[in-house]
Amino acid sequence: MKSFAITTAKGTTYDVSEMKGTPNAYEIYKDGDNCPFFMGSKGQWSTGDFAPPFADFNIDEIGKLIEFELKLRA
Repeated sequence: MKSFAITTAKGTTYDVSEMKGTPNAYEIYKDGDNCPFFMGSKGQWSTGDFAPPFADFNIDEIGKLIEFELKLRA
């Protein structure tokens, strides 16, 4: 899958790429920083034990934007 960009309601744009070999796992990038982002076993989006290095990072919003983008690509 090609990487793609998502833009939050606040206007922040993140680049998203799929983590190869891990289902429902993505890498979120912005301004040289990144963090993992994945769907947990209970169906909730998470960054795991990693704190996102982004000031206005909203896990629920980012998850919905990724799901929307994936549906468009299906």
